[in-house]
Amino acid sequence: MLESDEAVFVARADAQRIVSAGVRLGARLPAHASATGRVLLAGLPDDQVDAVLERADLRASTPNTLTSVAEIRERVRRARTEQMAYTDEELELGMRTMAVPVRDSQGRVRAAMSVAAFTARISLPAMKATFAPILREHAERLGRML
Repeated sequence: MLESDEAVFVARADAQRIVSAGVRLGARLPAHASATGRVLLAGLPDDQVDAVLERADLRASTPNTLTSVAEIRERVRRARTEQMAYTDEELELGMRTMAVPVRDSQGRVRAAMSVAAFTARISLPAMKATFAPILREHAERLGRML
């Protein structure tokens, strides 16, 4: 969920792996730099997105981190159009993430649902093809409960 300028993780499910690829419950990620955050920002009007980006600390975490307001704004717009956002080693090397919006009965973005995977396990195109339909199905189901 979006709180201030951060995506806050309020629920989580783990895959049966030796090493976890996800963030802990209660973790906060900068909205501008995370797939979850970009999907949540995509649900806001452009002026509110711009306000978040004006306040954001755009320092790079990895060589792939987007640090340009224009690039981030474009990713948020793309998330709005595609109903999905992703990161590819932007917050942490070796990690890819994907998120979709969770909409309430009036179509408002209330939350996001995401998945994280190690880059060695799956390519971004395969992640989009495999995980996006499942995420969308579960996000729609959750949204109907809101």
